[in-house]
Amino acid sequence: MVKVEFKTNFGFFIIFLSVILLSFIEGNQVVNALSTKNTITGGEIHLISFVIITLFMLIIALFKPYKQNLVSFSAITLSLVTILTTLFDGSFSPTNIIKVLNLVASGILIIGGVMLIVSTKLSNEEKELTKKGIKYYKK
Repeated sequence: MVKVEFKTNFGFFIIFLSVILLSFIEGNQVVNALSTKNTITGGEIHLISFVIITLFMLIIALFKPYKQNLVSFSAITLSLVTILTTLFDGSFSPTNIIKVLNLVASGILIIGGVMLIVSTKLSNEEKELTKKGIKYYKK
């Protein structure tokens, strides 16, 4: 019978929501930069590229679930890039709600990535079963 892992599904879901939130925030920044004379900084370009990479990883993991580690590592990398971009931005102030939302979404991405990594670890029973299967397969 198929076993549904709550941690895996919940981790994937919060990663998805956080990436969507970050895409809306960065999309808004791009629209503001194109409509006015504002410029896009290099950090924001990195952030946009990592959002796109993470979205591709999410799509890959939907069709090939055994590659969910790619999503977890990509989400953690995206969160670290977001944290560094936000903290070292010259216009950062704790009262700016967009920057605070970036930091909150980054924290949620780290939690979701860790939940995906932890859910893929094998229990001792599964390890023993795997060892027995490999042993019998070699015969």
